[in-house]
Amino acid sequence: MEHRTSAELKGVAEVIHPQKLSKKERLERWALALEKRRGVRLRTLRETERKPVTEQSTLRQENSPLTVAFEDPVLRSAGLTNDTFGEVARFFLIQPSTT
Repeated sequence: MEHRTSAELKGVAEVIHPQKLSKKERLERWALALEKRRGVRLRTLRETERKPVTEQSTLRQENSPLTVAFEDPVLRSAGLTNDTFGEVARFFLIQPSTT
């Protein structure tokens, strides 16, 4: 693996620095990411309400609104670690807000 500084990477890749976003900013960013996918059919998580709470947190579905959030580099830099139901709930609903 080759080590490069942030300055060296600017010409090669987009460098995203960790961000602190308020709850409102996180939700607005997710809404914008979903808007960019307008017309694209997204999948839903099935029967979440019928699953035990212990199973709900690990649920995920490819090409879901949760995946859209996780694919956003700003949301990932703000702390979203994956596209499971539990992680998205933690990130958007439970994480302490700065507002």
